[in-house]
Amino acid sequence: MAKQADYGVTCVTYAKDEEHIESVMVHPITDEGKFGAGEKWIRQRVLQAIGKRKTFKTIVKTKDGYKWGASVEPTDAGFLTTEPNETTRDNLGELPEC
Repeated sequence: MAKQADYGVTCVTYAKDEEHIESVMVHPITDEGKFGAGEKWIRQRVLQAIGKRKTFKTIVKTKDGYKWGASVEPTDAGFLTTEPNETTRDNLGELPEC
């Protein structure tokens, strides 16, 4: 996998309301496009990193390995999404729960 982002996100943990992301599994991506060991980051940490111009993309497991998914973006309301809009909930596509 060629490097497409600074970090990859492989799964999510939702809060009790099942609408808001509590944390995500984040993997640093090397210049060669390989991803390192995952570490759970709370949503606020991801938002702070995006504010510092770090990029995030989802990584989806397939039968043949892994493939890049969509870019992770912040919403104006402070949520994480792969579909920027005016929603008041988190949305990272079809990532599995951690």
